Amino acid sequence: MALFQVSFLLLPERLFPLTEDELKAHLCDSRSAYASFRLPTNYRNDVGDILPQKKSWSSDPGMELWGDDKSDDFTIFTTGETVESIELRLDVRKLDDRLLAEFLDLASVWCCVLVERRHATVCRMSVSQFRALVTGHAHSRALKAPHTWLPFLAEEVRRQEKE
Repeated sequence: MALFQVSFLLLPERLFPLTEDELKAHLCDSRSAYASFRLPTNYRNDVGDILPQKKSWSSDPGMELWGDDKSDDFTIFTTGETVESIELRLDVRKLDDRLLAEFLDLASVWCCVLVERRHATVCRMSVSQFRALVTGHAHSRALKAPHTWLPFLAEEVRRQEKE
């Protein structure tokens, strides 16, 4: 993931409420979160109505990509019929309220919830709140004031490596 992107997982609604530790565990390894979750039969059309489907950069047939991995993208990872991960990455440089609304709606239609990966923020919110979350995110701040935020992000990475 690039510094200019904020990453979210679409997690099944049935998981909630989760403890903070349970949620963080699912964000680190999401495969168990999708146990018994089935994608809608028309999922490709659902996502294709929001972002164009692209050829995956991976040779793995279980990776499907929509959008542009250098901007906004949506990726579904599967093994056979089993979903392993559903990820949305938003480009903080060019937020589009229509796109934000469509992904909040998609999550709802699929009986899922968007969860921001870095801070484990559950995104049951309006479009304006979602926009505020993304624009206030450390990745967005790092792009606007790199001299302040890049050292902060580097220190955070060092702390995580020690854990």
